[in-house]
Amino acid sequence: MPIVSSSYAIDAHQQQDGGRYVRETHTDNTGKVYDGIIYKLPAGAGTTEADAFLAQHAASLDVQLAEAEAEALIGD
Repeated sequence: MPIVSSSYAIDAHQQQDGGRYVRETHTDNTGKVYDGIIYKLPAGAGTTEADAFLAQHAASLDVQLAEAEAEALIGD
């Protein structure tokens, strides 16, 4: 079940320390949505950093899903 689509939304409200919260949404090839990844970008960070985090999280989720699928097929 690979991730086929990923996006994020950066909160418009800047926090006291200058950071902004980000919420990611990832969708696998069956249409299942994974949207529990929320983190705060530090002050001065923007879309370049958010893009890097998004790619990293999507790759990590891909590995987790592949491992779970293999385990389900092979068994313990």
